[in-house]
Amino acid sequence: DKIYQVAQVGELKQSIKKNLKIIDVEPKASSIAVYQNTISHITRDSKPKGKEPNINEIKAVVGVFDEAKRVFYDKKDNVLLYFYNSLQNDNMINYAVIRLDYTLKKFKTDNFIATITRIPVENYKAILKDKKRYIKIK
Repeated sequence: DKIYQVAQVGELKQSIKKNLKIIDVEPKASSIAVYQNTISHITRDSKPKGKEPNINEIKAVVGVFDEAKRVFYDKKDNVLLYFYNSLQNDNMINYAVIRLDYTLKKFKTDNFIATITRIPVENYKAILKDKKRYIKIK
């Protein structure tokens, strides 16, 4: 049962919630959780090796929620993007996608990690430029 495969790995900081409220986004939950099978998805063999974060980068995401300097809200997909430096490649940026207000089993609403992946720095810079879709939160 999915409800038993969930672990809390962080929380939305007050500064993040405050800046989301300014743009009329008010998540019901403060916690950030992950499904056990999401970790399997992140590290799956079929993922291109250049995009697959290593285990230390996956573990680092917990600290990212506390210390993030680059957080964006994606208006199209209603997700938060937490960006952090790759530990393997200076030409790449890691990011965690957080689904806001995802409802689990009709009774538990939380903010869930959808994925953790890596993109080239130039793709990250394109996100910074797309101000119609992405709003800088932090």
